[in-house]
Amino acid sequence: MNRQEADSALAKRDESIRALPLLLDSKRLQEALQSRPDWPESSQLEIDYVRYKPGESLLARFQCLTGSVAFTGYAKGYAHSAKAKLKKSALRNEHPSEIGPGRWTLDDYGAEVVLFPNDNALAGIGGSAQHERLARIIDRAFKNENVTYGESFSILSYKPERRLTIRVELSGGDSAILKFFDRTRFKHSLKCHRRLAELRGLELPKLRGYTKKHHVLALGWISGEMLDRQIMHGDISSVSATAEALANFHLSSPRPLPRNPAHGMSSNLAELAEFLGAIQPQSYSQAANIAESLNRKLTTKLGETSSVHGDFNAQQVILEKQRVGLIDFDNARIHSPALDVGSFLARLEFDVLRGAINQANAGRIGDEFTRAYTAANPAVTEAHIKPFLGLALFRLAPIAFRQRMDNWPDVDRKSTRLNSSHSSVSRMPSSA
Repeated sequence: MNRQEADSALAKRDESIRALPLLLDSKRLQEALQSRPDWPESSQLEIDYVRYKPGESLLARFQCLTGSVAFTGYAKGYAHSAKAKLKKSALRNEHPSEIGPGRWTLDDYGAEVVLFPNDNALAGIGGSAQHERLARIIDRAFKNENVTYGESFSILSYKPERRLTIRVELSGGDSAILKFFDRTRFKHSLKCHRRLAELRGLELPKLRGYTKKHHVLALGWISGEMLDRQIMHGDISSVSATAEALANFHLSSPRPLPRNPAHGMSSNLAELAEFLGAIQPQSYSQAANIAESLNRKLTTKLGETSSVHGDFNAQQVILEKQRVGLIDFDNARIHSPALDVGSFLARLEFDVLRGAINQANAGRIGDEFTRAYTAANPAVTEAHIKPFLGLALFRLAPIAFRQRMDNWPDVDRKSTRLNSSHSSVSRMPSSA
């Protein structure tokens, strides 16, 4: 079954969300928007990310190009029972977008369209594209530094209603990262970065300031090249140094990071199995068995705990000469350090499934990373790592669907099946 067939079947199964067929199809969403007089006639729209709550809502982020103007936004469809949410959205403050209006409601579909810099949950970004407002946010965040905004910024990542990360240019050629959060994620991330500031001898993002009013953190910019780019080009020379840097982080934390209430040891495994069953019903039985097995294994293989990154992979590593920098600690928490090792290995598996790297290179990288890590932190063994590799693979199973890959049904299905067999990149050296 290809993506179009799988999306169509999903929309038929979940008829409670009227907008589902629209929000899973870039062409249909573009046609619906172009029927409005205030939408540009000549535009190219592409949905590149979705977040789906079966029976409740689906959020679809899109990129759009009209002439020389590029902009981003999202559309969100609600179930019939959530009319109040749609009405509430229509009453929110509206900031001008790149094309004028900032939001619409599509009443026939029970959906809304929100264009950046508008966002229903990230109150701080409202109007952030306007340089004057962004300058005021920077003044608040950097109140202990004598810096000014250089009137230039670029979006690095954006998950609507969750998090926005931008790079801003400051006076004197300086750069910094601004992260906009919802209220809950802001509080957790601020606590984490305050604890990280206590570490010495590690290259981590420096907390340069924050503003509670806007739920914004200001972090130092770490220059260099991402490890994943080196890996994609066949260069694995920095894999050992990366593993050692991760081990040093696990071993160096003077005080543990705060617990993240959104991430338990085996958090939401049953819910994830239900989600996989919702998008591919034939996978539910297998997914439910995997969730039960992982839950059982994780309760016996946790081992010693420490501060962990929480979402560690090659995109979270910045390299420059002999320096290894670790970034993006928004999911940091207390857990087994094997969680981060398993996360790194699982992402290699996923990169093989999506065709980004070949199996042989993934195996070499996985072996070298595991060897270097366990040498630097002998308390973490193969027995600790394997169940966390399974956990990370299971959590990656719906990524292809969310990222709108053309072959998402096949990738998600294969990712789920990997949990039922020995992982091909987990040929870890014996701890004997």
